[in-house]
Amino acid sequence: MSASNSARAVLLINERASTVLPYSTTAFQVSTGPTSRVLERYLDSLVVYREGAVCRLEGIQFLGLWGANVWQRVFSFANGGTRRITVKLSSQRVPTLEETRKLVAECVHRHPEVIEQYFEQSAAPETVAASVERAATSNEIFDALGVPGPENCLDSLT
Repeated sequence: MSASNSARAVLLINERASTVLPYSTTAFQVSTGPTSRVLERYLDSLVVYREGAVCRLEGIQFLGLWGANVWQRVFSFANGGTRRITVKLSSQRVPTLEETRKLVAECVHRHPEVIEQYFEQSAAPETVAASVERAATSNEIFDALGVPGPENCLDSLT
């Protein structure tokens, strides 16, 4: 499975760090920061789509500095190493909807500050977690969290 070129909002669940964050699928084309940090943070994360598909981020290939010409690439390097990337997504070893609900609710309980910072949800984190636990579909999980549109999601793997 490969990442789509049209921007969509997805949930990225890092099970090791117990975090869930809203990302735009454009983040699957751009990386900033050290390669080792990007690999450590994102490999094996779950990617959840609004319509219910769940994939695992199995690989990140670094293609080079961002920019069409030398000066743009020099600027990318000077600004922290913004690079073009591709990702490999797999549907192997992904959780069921019930397991996804539990993972997301656990992430909300462990890091309630994330709801206020990254999602468009004004309810208390406990209320959000309870709504996630009652969700019957992936779409309802997105609504419970208040996932913003792709233009307001995180847009690079850092």
